[in-house]
Amino acid sequence: MIVTILLILGFCFLLTNALELWLFGYQLLPKSKALLVTPKVSIMIPACNEEKHIFSAISSMEKMDYPNKEIIIVNDRSTDKTPQLIDELAKQSSIIKIIHIEHLPSHWMGKNHALYEGTKHTSGEWILFTDSDVYFDPDLLSRAMHFCLNKNLDHFAIFPKVEKSTFWMNSMMLLVTMMYFFMAKPWRAKHHWSQCSVGQGSFNLVKKSVYFDCGGHEKIRLNSDDDVKLGALIKSKKYKQDICFAENALRVPWYSSLPEMIKGLEKNIFAYMNYNISIMIFFTVFTFILFYLPLFNLFFASGIELVLCVINTMLIIMIFILIAKRFGYPLCYSFLYPITLAVDYYMSWRSLYYILKNQGVSWRDTFYSLENIKEDYLKTKF
Repeated sequence: MIVTILLILGFCFLLTNALELWLFGYQLLPKSKALLVTPKVSIMIPACNEEKHIFSAISSMEKMDYPNKEIIIVNDRSTDKTPQLIDELAKQSSIIKIIHIEHLPSHWMGKNHALYEGTKHTSGEWILFTDSDVYFDPDLLSRAMHFCLNKNLDHFAIFPKVEKSTFWMNSMMLLVTMMYFFMAKPWRAKHHWSQCSVGQGSFNLVKKSVYFDCGGHEKIRLNSDDDVKLGALIKSKKYKQDICFAENALRVPWYSSLPEMIKGLEKNIFAYMNYNISIMIFFTVFTFILFYLPLFNLFFASGIELVLCVINTMLIIMIFILIAKRFGYPLCYSFLYPITLAVDYYMSWRSLYYILKNQGVSWRDTFYSLENIKEDYLKTKF
């Protein structure tokens, strides 16, 4: 009886989310870019040991056809060739400004501090927060500003196209995308009645006045998921936001291998759970019931339970197929979710274990204590 009830509840959740995803979950950025006015946009890029991508990424930003822009690169204590590379870029372009940070104040994460300091040097009406390994099509900013001004938005995010990697990395990316849709429900962010919000580290475009009215990165000093938290902060102040997909117009490389991904997300996953063990347990139990219960029970159930198991498993695969088609992944990846979800569990609990064991987070050669992080999170509940 309990299993039947859980399967019915799972069916209701899967069906409603599948319908929402199908009807509202994929808003493409319009191609139109004609603008009567072109407010100045300050493109803000933090850089810490980014010598591999920064030259070509900044070049793609500089080539964007939006006429009224500046590029501000904040060197956050880099120890590689990043300072020399960005100084060379600045010599070649009058729209590039460079800020060098040598020391990190206490109770700040490096990236958040770099972005906050950079905003003090902006002269634009809008600020575009992005990363130093993101590649833009020439017309992307013009299209984004056209969309923002037409919709009268205060904050606009674009979901990037993650460049293809290895078989297992692409399979994991499909799972991560699906989990993002299920948990964040980004299509609801534009509605004032919804508490859902959006934020993307590769493309967070916000009015400068709105950014400072919300308190900016000073309000989220020790949040490693700063892009998401900035979006939540803006939404909490009742400002208008939205998100689109731009297909190949915004591209970002991700991790090159599964071990690199597991290590790289060590600092983030527990942060997404607000460093709360109860939320981690709930997430694990909830997703296990939702995804594994109908699959495993196919071999033991009968009658109505068996019917529900078949329907729920088919719904799960259909949702994965829908996302795979929209994001250009092979459909066969949709059938790998039992394996990729198990890897996700491993990454999640590994993140919790290492953060609790070390009583803090190591990021870019800097250690941040868990006590200070939790104190900051208590101040930033939106």
